[in-house]
Amino acid sequence: MKTFKLLVLSTILVTGMISKSFAGASDFDGFYVGVQGSAVGAEVDGKFTDGNGEVSKGTAGAVSPSAGIEAGYSMSIDDTMFVTLEVSYNPLDADFKADEASDNNDVTINLEDIMSVSLEPSFSTSENSAIYLKIGYSEFDLAASGAGLDANQSFTLEGTTIGFGSKTLHDSGLYVKTEAGVTEYDSFKLINVGDDDGTVNADPTFAYGKVSVGFQF
Repeated sequence: MKTFKLLVLSTILVTGMISKSFAGASDFDGFYVGVQGSAVGAEVDGKFTDGNGEVSKGTAGAVSPSAGIEAGYSMSIDDTMFVTLEVSYNPLDADFKADEASDNNDVTINLEDIMSVSLEPSFSTSENSAIYLKIGYSEFDLAASGAGLDANQSFTLEGTTIGFGSKTLHDSGLYVKTEAGVTEYDSFKLINVGDDDGTVNADPTFAYGKVSVGFQF
């Protein structure tokens, strides 16, 4: 995670210095709306503590393709820099399943509905292209169910997103964005798990890549 942040910041600083010979930040001014296609890889690091206090650890993962929508507003600060405020919604639907050998304690965890609000400091690299760093807030819904729980349990988890991308704007107003990033979410706790009423503490992390196409007004 630290390496990713350093790489992003270094790239933006270098490109920012190079792009001083260009002008074009004001071309991105205004509102926009678009649709996005993405691949989301979710990883959950968990720790199970049984009724006797014994601890075991494990990691589960899933990859899910998804589509969503986005809307935002961009405002230029000078000839080469602009800032974008963006809101996006992605109806992710991904499942993790923990199978107990005897099939008595299976638990299924469902992840869905990612909503994000982000700020994108951006640098124009030509009159119609830019790169940006994304810093944002994100949340999603998690629900756990199955024979391994005495009742269904659900949460809304919040997290911080760091991303990096590029945007190209055509004369018609059509734009294309590509982006990759990572979101670190809050931990969650499942209770009364299994026959001995154990607990599960888990930390989810999402990595994603997406392509967006839309129109700027």
